[in-house]
Amino acid sequence: GGVQIMNFSIPGPFVSCCADQDELIIVYHNSNPLNKSPSLSFTLFNIKKRKSILHKYLPVSPSSTLTYIGYSEDHHLISSDSNGIVRKLIKNWNYEWTNILSLTKDETEE
Repeated sequence: GGVQIMNFSIPGPFVSCCADQDELIIVYHNSNPLNKSPSLSFTLFNIKKRKSILHKYLPVSPSSTLTYIGYSEDHHLISSDSNGIVRKLIKNWNYEWTNILSLTKDETEE
């Protein structure tokens, strides 16, 4: 459960959100899809301090959609897309996303 402490507007249509400890991330469309690829952004909030920490683009693979956004057991923000690319937000690298795993089958192994 929880208690509503604030409501606010986001700059585009809502996609997803999740929270962990004092953080809340809200993902939204920042423009119409280009070439079947969504253009997504996110805002990261510190709930305890009641302020936004960051506004940035959320990378997804070309012609894919966001399939997951959430936190790992060790409190890292993780995303994945429908092309099977899993990314992690690296906070001490200026909040950059890095690819950490590909869940697609390597066709050269067949």
